[in-house]
Amino acid sequence: MAPYALALHAGSEARERLLDEGLRPEQFGLLVGASGGAKWLVLAALDRVLFPWLMQGRSTPLACVGSSIGAWRHLCLAQDDPAAATTRFEHAYIEQRYEARPSPEHVSAVSRGILQELLGPDGARQVSTHPLLRTHIVAARARAPWRVSSTPALLAAATATAFGNLLHRGTLQVSLERGCFHTGDAAGTLRFPQLRTRYLALTGENVADAAMASGSIPLVSAGVETLLPGEVFWDGGMTDYHFEPGLSGHEGLVLYPHFYPHFAPGWFDKALPWRRRRAAAWPGLVLMCPTREFVRSLPGGRVPERGDFSRFPTEERQRRWRQASAAAQQIADEFAELAAGRGLETALVAGKD
Repeated sequence: MAPYALALHAGSEARERLLDEGLRPEQFGLLVGASGGAKWLVLAALDRVLFPWLMQGRSTPLACVGSSIGAWRHLCLAQDDPAAATTRFEHAYIEQRYEARPSPEHVSAVSRGILQELLGPDGARQVSTHPLLRTHIVAARARAPWRVSSTPALLAAATATAFGNLLHRGTLQVSLERGCFHTGDAAGTLRFPQLRTRYLALTGENVADAAMASGSIPLVSAGVETLLPGEVFWDGGMTDYHFEPGLSGHEGLVLYPHFYPHFAPGWFDKALPWRRRRAAAWPGLVLMCPTREFVRSLPGGRVPERGDFSRFPTEERQRRWRQASAAAQQIADEFAELAAGRGLETALVAGKD
């Protein structure tokens, strides 16, 4: 028998409810989506099953919050056919190519093309008007050090921000402000445990720009200057890379499909082991992720990552990414078993911290 591919890591409250009630879509009031670039490819097959399941027979709102690639995944969820949108996204993402070292402007142009494939002709309207899904897209609003475009100035801003964050996460507010673009009434938005947040309405007109901002990595992509006059927005992962416990303003449990069994609050925390959190720190959390055994079976023994663009020729990168995406169908199949009421305790054991 093949090793299990899917593990569930649950906080104390969530674990108790899962064992008592099984796994049901109406248990969840919040869906979290992490930054992580190409790592999302190990979740694409799961998303095609999970997203329709989450909305199945739902009569209560579901909030979702994501930064960068996590926010883009949620744009698929908000469409009339989430599985088809995810398939379009997956194909366009794998097929992107660059003939030489690209400029940030070129990367942004290619990324916008991928986003157009994801959204299709009517996706932005569907996202902004969904009757039950409250979408939150996080992007980082630049304060003075980050309102620049030259490489030396951005490197200086990154160095200063990283050093301050090493001392205390709260120092990010000197350089960056969390921008949260949201659908629905302002009174019903999510509340974040740290850092100041500017809330902005997400409409059919700004969905694409908000998503682009949320994934605009400094020095890789161009910042987005079309959301507010005189303002620049960068990748939301800088403030909220994997998010952190304490999000409020929702009912029910928190569902977090992730690449890892742990999460780091912001991008500048990812190399700091003492900033990492596990499911035990978030009582109502159900974190789904690939097992170690499954990850070892992937090309190179790891999930895809952005560094593969420079590590491999285009055709080899695409071959590896397709192989990883195909293998991840096992994760989706195992989730379907859990949703049907089979294998829950095994998955919880596989994800036991």
